[in-house]
Amino acid sequence: MINELIKFKSMLVSLSVLLLMACSDNIELVEKPIADPKIEHIKENILSVIAPSTNSSKIVDSLKGPHDAYNPHSQLTPEQLVKVALQHHQEGRPTEAIDTLDDAIKQYPDDSQLLFVRSQISGILGNTTAALRDVEQAITLSPDVAVYHVNRAQLYRKFGRYEEALSDLDKAISLDQNLLAAYFNRGALRYNDNDLEGALKDFNECIAINPHASAPYFNRATVLSELKRMEDALADIDRFMQISDSQDWKEIAQQMKDQWQSTDTHSQEIKG
Repeated sequence: MINELIKFKSMLVSLSVLLLMACSDNIELVEKPIADPKIEHIKENILSVIAPSTNSSKIVDSLKGPHDAYNPHSQLTPEQLVKVALQHHQEGRPTEAIDTLDDAIKQYPDDSQLLFVRSQISGILGNTTAALRDVEQAITLSPDVAVYHVNRAQLYRKFGRYEEALSDLDKAISLDQNLLAAYFNRGALRYNDNDLEGALKDFNECIAINPHASAPYFNRATVLSELKRMEDALADIDRFMQISDSQDWKEIAQQMKDQWQSTDTHSQEIKG
């Protein structure tokens, strides 16, 4: 039983990789249990935060000359360059994406959006140090962008800098009190620090902000189970299984539910 609780706690903390998914209408659990956090599972949600809504393929087409050669004299805005980089990345050309951003940052060294996107792609490629360096520079340039602080908090967590991560999440929430990702990640950090009441408060906020997001129900159920509020925990895990699109995570939730019910039945038998 103790080993299972440790596993579930590790799994809960790993869910903090969903740092930017609050910007998507469909927050979903994407990790397999007890796996190392991997941002690439949610790269589209991360990157769509910055990508403008227009079709990036049109930007690439505008760069082409009479023989489909790129026109070196074309002048693109930072937003357009972001879209070109994202298209490279989404089509499986991460090196070209980074090269595009490197050149763009040389042209626009004070554009925090370019730095932030390069930070995201660097993180996906496993270059955490470069990712942290870029997002720190982005925050220096634009200190009031809440999502930058959420991302830096996640990177701090990877380096074990938990107090700084918590401080960044506090800052993000002070900048945007409706940023679900900030509450979600702070809840995971608080849970890891055994601050169950604080974690519960944060996951409550997540659900108040978006009651259709599945991941906070899973996390809140885990916290409630440790607080011995089993009826509430079971209600949350049922709600999670009802709205989640991930069959893998539904199976995990069902296993948790079965274990909780078995434990509760055993406890009642002992008391009886």
